[in-house]
Amino acid sequence: MQTDASLTGPRAAITQLAGTCKGPLCIAPFFNGLGATAIGYLMQGAFKFGGYELCKRKAFGALREAGELGESIARNCQLPIMLASAACAEVVASAALCPLEVLKLRMQTSPELAALGMRDALLSVVSNDGLRALFRGFVPIAMRQVPYTACKLVSFEIGIAALSQLVGAHRDRLQRAGRHVPDPPRTAIVLTAGLLAGCAAAIVSQPFDLLLTRLCGASSVENLASCVIAEGVREQLLYLMSLGTEAFSGLGPRLAMISVMTSCQFFLYDSLRSMLNCSPPASG
Repeated sequence: MQTDASLTGPRAAITQLAGTCKGPLCIAPFFNGLGATAIGYLMQGAFKFGGYELCKRKAFGALREAGELGESIARNCQLPIMLASAACAEVVASAALCPLEVLKLRMQTSPELAALGMRDALLSVVSNDGLRALFRGFVPIAMRQVPYTACKLVSFEIGIAALSQLVGAHRDRLQRAGRHVPDPPRTAIVLTAGLLAGCAAAIVSQPFDLLLTRLCGASSVENLASCVIAEGVREQLLYLMSLGTEAFSGLGPRLAMISVMTSCQFFLYDSLRSMLNCSPPASG
């Protein structure tokens, strides 16, 4: 089956991909690399959320143990400490994600590798290209993920504290007026804070997501080492700045997807945190 020359963009890619198989299993190529994607983002989520909790609690704990000066630093520098904790956690999480992301991309662009299965495909990439090949895409992934994660996690902490305070103040006003008001459901506050955090993270990271899409979205890209538009990070940032408002192309659909997904993530995150009796630093 040949791709119609008049087709371009996503339609041409879908037509070409579907043409690589016959029969009822023609949908199978669309799921190449699914296992690598699932495992990669599971690992990334574990390192991201778990690492953030660990880093911020270690930092605040060390400062509070240092005495009055440390307590003052913890109180006055809470936001920078939380941002640094989130960024450090995401650097580790991106390093965990990168090999699986490389493997996914290789399996999606090579039917031979996809046919081997995830384990054998991984062994093939390492034996042919070396272990370092699995980390060649670390910089473009981290450029997108670090600002996204830092903004998402810290915005959620700020959002849930602010919403809880606003709801509590409104409840107190109504009670002073003689009206009995039940405690607001925490689930509603968590989901709302998650939606707002997702929106903020999508806006902050959109230029970096656009860069990664443009550099890695072409069908000719077979490895994340090709995902560079200049030699260094500074040059890539200058390229993004040169785009102006175009750097936010496609923000609408991504905003909708990220906000809903993030809200669900934080519902699970907050539930687990409550089960483990881990209060946020603002209240702890």
